[in-house]
Amino acid sequence: MADDELSIGDYVLTNGALPAMVIIDAVTRLLPGALGDDDSAREESFSPGMAGLEYPQYTRPAEFRE
Repeated sequence: MADDELSIGDYVLTNGALPAMVIIDAVTRLLPGALGDDDSAREESFSPGMAGLEYPQYTRPAEFRE
């Protein structure tokens, strides 16, 4: 019987393999040296104090289909 419940979002997946990999990745990133540079985790877009995703990375094109 599970004592804790985790959520990785509100969507349906085929099985539990992908959510398990997401949790493994998230926990592994917390281990010292896992990212290669300790500043990497502090400078991510979802870190406290960061403004979110930067403009050119995730946006619609200025012009689409003419």
